[in-house]
Parts: sequence; structure tokens; C-alpha cells
Amino acid sequence: MKILKNTALWAYGIFITLGILFFVTAPRTVQTGDSGEFALVALKGLVPHPSGYPLWVWLNRAWLQIFRIDNVYFSLSLFSIIVSLVVLAAVYRLFKNKLLGLFVVISIALGMYFWRYTITPEVFSLHLLICSLMMLFAFKEEDTVVKSSSVFAVPFLFFLGAANHLTIIFMLPLLLWFFWKHRARPAFYLGAILGLIVCAGLYASLLLLDTKNLYSWGDLQGIEDVFSHFMRSDYGTTRLMKTDKDVGVLPIYAYFFRQLLKSSWPLFVILAAVIWRKQRRFQVKTIYWPVFACFFLYLFFFMGTGQGAPTGFYSEILQRFFLMPIFLLAVFIGKWCDTNVHPKQYERYLRALVLLLLACLIEINFSTANLSRNAVIEDFAVNVLNTVHGKKPLLFMHGDTELAATRFVQQFHRINPDVPVVAETLMSYSWLNGRMKKIYPDFKVDAEGIHRKNSFAPIQDIVGPNADNFDIYSTWDFYRPTIAHITYFPSARLVKNGMGADFQKDGYIPKFRTDIRSVPASDREFNPYRSIYANYGFYFLEAAAAQFQNKNAEVSLSMLEKAYDMIPYCVPALEAICQVKRSQKLSDPRCAALPDKIKDTYSYFPSRDGFYYSTK
Repeated sequence: MKILKNTALWAYGIFITLGILFFVTAPRTVQTGDSGEFALVALKGLVPHPSGYPLWVWLNRAWLQIFRIDNVYFSLSLFSIIVSLVVLAAVYRLFKNKLLGLFVVISIALGMYFWRYTITPEVFSLHLLICSLMMLFAFKEEDTVVKSSSVFAVPFLFFLGAANHLTIIFMLPLLLWFFWKHRARPAFYLGAILGLIVCAGLYASLLLLDTKNLYSWGDLQGIEDVFSHFMRSDYGTTRLMKTDKDVGVLPIYAYFFRQLLKSSWPLFVILAAVIWRKQRRFQVKTIYWPVFACFFLYLFFFMGTGQGAPTGFYSEILQRFFLMPIFLLAVFIGKWCDTNVHPKQYERYLRALVLLLLACLIEINFSTANLSRNAVIEDFAVNVLNTVHGKKPLLFMHGDTELAATRFVQQFHRINPDVPVVAETLMSYSWLNGRMKKIYPDFKVDAEGIHRKNSFAPIQDIVGPNADNFDIYSTWDFYRPTIAHITYFPSARLVKNGMGADFQKDGYIPKFRTDIRSVPASDREFNPYRSIYANYGFYFLEAAAAQFQNKNAEVSLSMLEKAYDMIPYCVPALEAICQVKRSQKLSDPRCAALPDKIKDTYSYFPSRDGFYYSTK
């Protein structure tokens, strides 16, 4: 019984369990977001997108030298897991009531956002490590004299954190509070000065990376260029992304608070229980209000700019920036409860709650978090790269995930390694076009014109000037093109000047290791894996349309059924099936449910004018 009551053993057991869960669910193949870019950056020593993240770059490059295994992506995921476990250990150290600390640790660790960004190689786990260490050093000796090492560490970590992720600026309330409290201590100023020096040195070290590589961001030739990169000049300093997709703050706040409740509901439950139990006799130590001020600053000055939109792939970008405020609020709520819960008063209940919460969150989030066998993204990149051929091929990808994953797969697996893989969203940057011209001197694009009109038309801007000299492959969405000639492959499209469409049956046959049905997803919300997988539907949809126009209704139906069987959320395929069958005076019970299917299924297929299948 004494062993069961030993809180230290409980802590070891919980952390080992979390480590095993993270290890088991960690992906073995490249995943969504910027993780493919960061993996390639660590592997090849490239410059990542602004602000450059030099601290992450050098730590992960060092890790690959220490723990270099054949699977680079998995190796980097393991480093992220180790960092996240240290984050959780720092949070645990903040609590006097250790059982309550374990409850908070589990709530954070197995929340959908923390879990997701723990097991993929991105900058967020390192960012939270710096935030958690700042709080630990600021609060760990709250009832005693603070040591000079802690006074030094807080400002040093703040400026060091700026070398990883610029949202460290939202820890400013904590830094200012700590400064006011220790403004007479020389150690604070020493930490700030050394932190600034280290931060500046890390950013200057970006010049040591392969700045001329086609896949390095920007044209870093000197300190002025590094400063511009640090300030995110290519995007706009205060913007999340280079887009005019701004919808105002209310939809973003509504989306954030929905995600907050989904991710942190256990903390709100225990908060409500403590408030009810104390019956207004609770207290809040002023020492923890700086953490809430950090949360408030982030929420209303960063998310309050109304950037992006909580729909489509923009929602995936927004979700990355939900992790920090959710983490800060979790620490604040946990510490508030820690102040108001007597260590012995709820011990028996807390032990049961810790185990119950662990089991509950594993049951709820494990299937979604488990990426160990999810190869949807890498399969797509492999299939697209193997489709590309020709004397002077170019491959244009759409979106962060497609671009980053394809570049990583290309360079790591050496599949068509000399084919330039670029995104249309980058074609307005002169530095990219300069590098393209070094590879292909006859490549033509009006970067200034694209930048000036702030829009990109693939046919006019890329295909028209270059199709006669290059084989231009892409994942652009084309439905019945009228201003270009498209050759549809199962995984990509070859675009040339002219009109019409061809369908390539021979050549590379796509390979699939993951059935999209095995990937947990809501039918009503955007899912990046479904979005990528939807690309396979275009070949069948367009080929079926062509067959139907040629009076081959039976062949058309066969291809549509393949599309709908392969992509069960491909509502356009079901619409077309019903249209073709109506034209043939045939019935299908699925057509009766079509209106509900259209209403309840998120569409990954572009809207179009009219139907493809005339019933006349």
C-alpha cells in the first residue's frame, strides 16, 4: 500500500507511460504542415521559412549527428518527444500538490494539439520548453529568496527563445513582472545581455547554411538580409501567412474556444469542482497572474488581428498557433487549483482521477494521434514524383504540406532528385526565380507582376511562357480546361498550351500503404490527409466525364464507382453517378441520400459552374 501511495513512483509511471505512447504513435513517414520542410532543413542544412528558427535548426542538426538512423524523419520525431517530456517535467515541478501536477501534465500531454506537435519535427515543442523553463525559474522559489541563477535564466531564456519562435514575445508580461521584482539584481541584466548576444549570433549563423540551395528560403547574403528574414519581411512582420484571407476576429475566436474546450476540458472540469467545493473561499496568488497576462496578450493582440480563416487548410495553419495559449491557460488553471487544493484533502480522489483521465484521454485521442502507420502524405509525394518525366520537367505543388513533404521525399529517397519542386505561392519572390534561372536559363516568369497584382494565374503566369520549353507537372485543380491542354495522370497533371484533355493509362501506377478509411476524420471538418488523398479523384472524375460525353455511359459509371470507392467522401463522384443513372433511366438508393450527403460532407473539390454530366 505504501508503494501505491508513493507519489514519486506515480510520477515515474505516468512519464514512462507518456513516453511509450509518444514513441508508439510517432510517425515513420513525413506528415503534414511544415514538418517536411523542417526535416529537410535539418538533413541538408538549408534555410527555413521566416523567421529562420536557427536554434531549432542547429539543435536538430546536432541531434542527427548523435542519433542518425536510416529514418531521418522518425529520428527528428524522437528528439521532439524528448523535448516535450522535458516540458512536461518542468510543468510538473511547478506544483506543490504533485498529484494535481500529474493531472495537469496528463491533460496537457494527451490533448490533441500537444500530442500532435510532440510527435512531429516542428518548432513548437522547443518553443514550449523555453516557455515552461521561464515559468519554472520564475516561480520555483516563490516563497524563498530567488537565486542569482534563476534571475539570470529568465531573461536569458526569453531572448534565446526569440531564436526559435517569435511568439516568445507573448511571454513579455512574465519577463516584465520578473524584471520589476528583481530590477536591482545584476544577474537579470547579465542574462538579458548574454541572451541577446546568443540570439543575434544564432541568427547570424544562418549565413553558414546552404543559402544558395533552391529549397533554401530567401537570399541571405549579409546581416541586413538576415535581419529582414528575422522580421519576416516576405510575409509581413505581424502576419501568419502571405494571404488576404482575413475574416475578422469573431470567427477565429469562436473556432479557438471550441478547440480549447475540446483539448482542455479536463482542466475546466477540475476547476469547476474546486470552485464549487471552496464556495467562494478560494484565493489566487498574484504571482501567477503574469501567466494569464501572457495568455491574454496572445489571445487579443495576436489572434485578434483576424488573420487567416478557420476553414479549409487555413484552419490547419491557425491550429499550430493554438498550442501556446492552450498551454499557458492550462498552467494558469492548474496553479490556481494548486493554490486552493490542500495536498491531503483530495489525495484519494486525485489518484483515481489521474488514472481515469489517463485512460479516458488515451481512449478519446489515441486513434487520431497515432501516425505510426499513416503514410498518406509520403505515398502521395512518392506517387507524384514517380509520375514526372521528360527532358526538362518542372513540378508545381499546391500548399505547405504538398510542397514540404514532396521536397523532403525527393531529397531523402532520391526520387527524381534534380527536378525543381516549387509552389506557385512562391513565384512572386525574385530570389526563387533567380535560382530557377540558374537551373533553367530559359525559364520565364514575371515575379514583379505577380507580386504587384497579388494573385497567381497558373496558365497565364507559368504555362503560357514556358510550356513550349518545359514539361510542367502540377497538382493544380483543373475541371474541363478550356485554356490549356491537360494530360491527367492518376497522381498529377501535365499542363501544356492548347486545349483539350488526355488520360494517361500507362506508366507509373500509384502505390498505397494507407487506406484513407483508416485515418480518423470528421465528415464535416477539414482534414489534411483527406485533402491530399482527394487529389487521386481528379483523374477518375475527368476521365469519366470524357467517356460520358463520348456516349460511353457504362465506362463512365465504372470510373465514377472507382472514384467513390477509393475516396468515400468524393461527393462529386456520387453526384455524377446519380446524374448518369438518371440519364439512363436507372435508379440507385444512394441518390436518395445525396442531398444530405452534400450538406454533411466537407468538400475537398473545387466548386464548379453547372454539372459535368448533362441529363439531356
